[in-house]
Amino acid sequence: SSGINAEWPLRPGEKLDKRDVVEIKSFATPPKPVQAVCECVLVFRGIRDVSWKSAKAMMSESNFLYNLMNLAVDSITNAQVRTVRNILKENPECTMERMESISNAGCGLFTFVSAILGYCAVAREIKPKREKVAKLEKNFTISKKEKSTACDSALIPLL
Repeated sequence: SSGINAEWPLRPGEKLDKRDVVEIKSFATPPKPVQAVCECVLVFRGIRDVSWKSAKAMMSESNFLYNLMNLAVDSITNAQVRTVRNILKENPECTMERMESISNAGCGLFTFVSAILGYCAVAREIKPKREKVAKLEKNFTISKKEKSTACDSALIPLL
């Protein structure tokens, strides 16, 4: 399963650093868009308790940024994507423009969440095509072996 690597166009490490994480954690009660984007990250990380308390605990992990950079994006489920989309839909203030005016760190996490949603949308389109290619390659390999075996058995009587 893929983690986010150097080929990713939007890397959270470029928009987010430890100071930003400290900034977000310092909110006793975060602005609603910041809390919403943190909840989205919780969902993508597979953390069931989607709350501000849980988000602060997640961001307190010593390897929080590393975990984001290496998130196994191919194992994000459609249910997780739907949940994140619903969180964003329920928080219409959760936009890049609004986030930029509230919090640089929130902006970095929003960029991350947007990139993951984009990746998942593309992956959902590509997955059936990859599966079809794999099936065709398998059938080709089987056909090639059968042809080779048929040719070999056709030569045996001649020997």
